[in-house]
Amino acid sequence: MFPLLAEQYSMLYTQKLLGPGVAHNMTFTLPLPADIDEARFSRAVSRFCAHQSALLTALEGTPPTAQRTGADLPEPVVVESADVARTVRERLAALHLADLHPVDVPLRAVFELVRGPGGPAVLVVAMDHLVSDARSSVVAARQLGALIESGQYRPGLPEPGDYADWCRRRAADGGRSARRETAAWQAALDGVSPLRDPALRGAAGPAVLTQRDHVHDGGELDGTVRRLSAELGVSEFTTVATLLALVLWQRTGQRDFVVQTPVSTRRRQQVDEVVGYFINERPLVCHVDEDRSLVDHARAMYRASLRAVRHSHLSVPELAEAVPAYRTALEDDGVGYVQLHVSRGTGELPGSGRPDAMVARTSELGAFMPGRPMTCTTVRFDFDPQQTLVRSFFGGARSAAGSAGEIADSVVALLRRAAGEGHQPVAKLMG
Repeated sequence: MFPLLAEQYSMLYTQKLLGPGVAHNMTFTLPLPADIDEARFSRAVSRFCAHQSALLTALEGTPPTAQRTGADLPEPVVVESADVARTVRERLAALHLADLHPVDVPLRAVFELVRGPGGPAVLVVAMDHLVSDARSSVVAARQLGALIESGQYRPGLPEPGDYADWCRRRAADGGRSARRETAAWQAALDGVSPLRDPALRGAAGPAVLTQRDHVHDGGELDGTVRRLSAELGVSEFTTVATLLALVLWQRTGQRDFVVQTPVSTRRRQQVDEVVGYFINERPLVCHVDEDRSLVDHARAMYRASLRAVRHSHLSVPELAEAVPAYRTALEDDGVGYVQLHVSRGTGELPGSGRPDAMVARTSELGAFMPGRPMTCTTVRFDFDPQQTLVRSFFGGARSAAGSAGEIADSVVALLRRAAGEGHQPVAKLMG
């Protein structure tokens, strides 16, 4: 038995706050030789899981307070198909939001080999998000590929106990830093009010989850964010976060609020090759002054981003308990919960595949069932020289489902017109 990570407590809290369907499994595919030997494939999966023990864990307690590792290894499934590509798409869609196993069963992943008669074979993998992050998918694909091909991986797999040891170490680190971290967030969140989403006012119809993908072909947006970031002297993440804060100010009229963002806690080499959920959520504290320049706002956002990284040991429920202003920002009735992701990749995000349309596409994912009246908006910008994917996610009344896309589009428009305007007051820039 060993403790849950603070990051896992944070995810469980967020799921309770925002309801089911807001967290997804980490899915990916791995092309394999058409004549893949089933025994070699099965051995590779077993060895991989024996070393990546996060995938063999079960949660203990109600609500969960610990986890344990089981001894049984997953049994890979072989799926025969006359149309491998179509079956792979169907299996990815089915596994994306599925409950892979009951939480008290020590298995957190599914491995399916899809193959056709004499044709290609594809390994479909789904790992529970509670024990895997985006980095875990990269690690798993590389390690599984090497194990299937040769039975070996260099540098080697982590030791089977590394995941449990890291969970224990993280718990100890959090205990040592709790007082300092709490004081930092109490000071940062002083005077900050909950963000009120206009989409809640006059909204009608059932509450739903929707996802909107908009692909911007070519390198125009990628080049624009690079140039503006260089002009402001900050990272691309900080640039986009600054623009998002200005869009939310214009949308709500509020000047002091928070935006949530995931923060990686993979900061030691020992966990580089470990499958696990090493992401903690932290607030970006936004203060907007219409007379200050975009450069000044970007520098302030840089400091807010640095604070989020430095003070990220405590779980979100612990932080909310210790800092009343943060709890209110998350749990007050009528809150607009906004989260930002900025990545640099190929335009593909886990579970989606590369969208093939250059016009915005919106999909309804199911019912939105938060713990209290609120909305949930997530915007993600995945920049790439070939194409940039802007993904917006919304939880709220169906009649207001377009609001997240409007926010994302407003950030894109502001990005395009902000170049060369860094020293202008933001009131003029937003004009």
